[in-house]
Amino acid sequence: MTVQSIIDKIKTNLDELGLAYFSEEDILQVIQDGYDEIATLTGCIEKSTTYPMINDLIYYDFSVGISDFYAVVGIWNNNTKRWLSSRTLKEAQSMRSDWELMDGEPDNFIVSSFKLVGVFPTNAIATGSFIIFYNALAEVLTMTSTPTIPPKHFNILEEY
Repeated sequence: MTVQSIIDKIKTNLDELGLAYFSEEDILQVIQDGYDEIATLTGCIEKSTTYPMINDLIYYDFSVGISDFYAVVGIWNNNTKRWLSSRTLKEAQSMRSDWELMDGEPDNFIVSSFKLVGVFPTNAIATGSFIIFYNALAEVLTMTSTPTIPPKHFNILEEY
């Protein structure tokens, strides 16, 4: 279902209530607001991309290089062919108090803030890449685009 068909349904519903003074552009802005909110609150848009390892870098800001990055879901190390384990700060400190100084192939990560993800241990000379699995921000909708949410939930956008 395209955005235009969602707008047509909304206009039909508004006409039945006698509220026909909203333009299609006004309705598109409201649909975009709802779509942005749904995408960030539910994490329904999941994507993946390859991201290079960087020499001795502990804290990665994945929003640099991944324009629609919202939150990390998982990280795959292409060198070891293994998932990085998600850790809390307390777990990392119980492993080793100077966990940020560990050398080796990355096999753990910590979500440090909404922007930064700590990956450890690190390599002085990093070669290879990660596959970052992440929740994405909603794309900007146009009249001909189709929202990236399950079709059975398009009514959420109609009723937002």
